Amino acid sequence: MGTLFDIKPPAKTTVPETKKIKTPLPKKKIEATPEAKVETKVEAKPEVNLSGNPEAVIGVGASGTRAGMDFVSNDIMAAELALSTIGNFEPLDIRIDHWKIEEVINEKYSNDWVDYLPRTDRPNNRKSLSLTTIPGWNHQSPPSLPEATKNLGRPVRESEFCVPTDLYNDCDRTGDPSKKSLKAFLDEWQPLGRSFIVNSGTGGYFVPHRDHPGMPRPCFRLVCFLKNCGPMDYDWLMDDRKANIEVGRVYYVNTRMTHRTISWVDDSWHLILNVPMTLANVDKVLKNLQHRH
Repeated sequence: MGTLFDIKPPAKTTVPETKKIKTPLPKKKIEATPEAKVETKVEAKPEVNLSGNPEAVIGVGASGTRAGMDFVSNDIMAAELALSTIGNFEPLDIRIDHWKIEEVINEKYSNDWVDYLPRTDRPNNRKSLSLTTIPGWNHQSPPSLPEATKNLGRPVRESEFCVPTDLYNDCDRTGDPSKKSLKAFLDEWQPLGRSFIVNSGTGGYFVPHRDHPGMPRPCFRLVCFLKNCGPMDYDWLMDDRKANIEVGRVYYVNTRMTHRTISWVDDSWHLILNVPMTLANVDKVLKNLQHRH
């Protein structure tokens, strides 16, 4: 048995010292002096004009074709109903002496073709000559609504293209009594709206589009194919169906339907007439249908 002196005191417990973690002070932001500041400017890339024409409209341009329904008179409703029953690409019993048109253009206007609706966003191999135009303009003035809108700085109506050009008056020749001269044909439909000849080169085209799909429309279209528009030369498609074309024949064409064109050769010419939408003009179409009883 041990004595009191045999009891050892408890061992001392040592507590480890807590290490102090030094937090680095934030670095001071050193600002450049005004002399050292260099501003980096990002220059906007200029828009590429794919048409090559400095007067081209940007994109499709503004033509005011977003019209919907408006008041329609009984006369216009009757005219629309009559046109809707005859077809969308209907030949008329009217032929034009296209050889004499080519003769006149080659003699006096062969160097006067101008780009038809050049656009900055795409190249397009097509040109035009105006037959009727805005007062003060001539046969080389732009016949498209977007170009006219751009040049005049305001919306333009089809009926404003009402003045016959020198080309209109010079195309008064015919060598075939069964065919009309271009001038005689145009005179029969006066007063006319925007009317012109399109010259499509190889690859020249019109994208799928509709003309004046709203109601009422200001005009309807008569079309005549003048040169290099045979089945292997030129395509006019209505709702993706290729139209049968007779050169020199006048057609009523329902261009409110989606249509597109393309030329596979150079110098493919066709005539476009915008005829005011009246009962008298529609009556004239009905009386001149090629196929009837």
